[in-house]
Amino acid sequence: MKVRIALLRNPFLWLAFGIFALDFATKWISDVKLQPGESVDIIPGYLAFTYVHNTGVAFGFFNDIESAWKPYILSTIALIALVVITLFAARVPRN
Repeated sequence: MKVRIALLRNPFLWLAFGIFALDFATKWISDVKLQPGESVDIIPGYLAFTYVHNTGVAFGFFNDIESAWKPYILSTIALIALVVITLFAARVPRN
């Protein structure tokens, strides 16, 4: 019970939730309002939203690879990263 209360009081948890919600909302709005390839200027000359589909990973890496194995390879890489991070976190002293 105390752990749950402590988590709810963690400002970083709320910050992460806010960023996630903002990201989800902007993606949903662009999906509903824009056609693929269409752009909207938010701050003319500085910031524009362009609706694109990224079939790769961050920054379009592996975007040009057309393989039925791509989702499995990327999932395996993510799973390996998760295991490495978990093992590292388990070895870090708590203080």
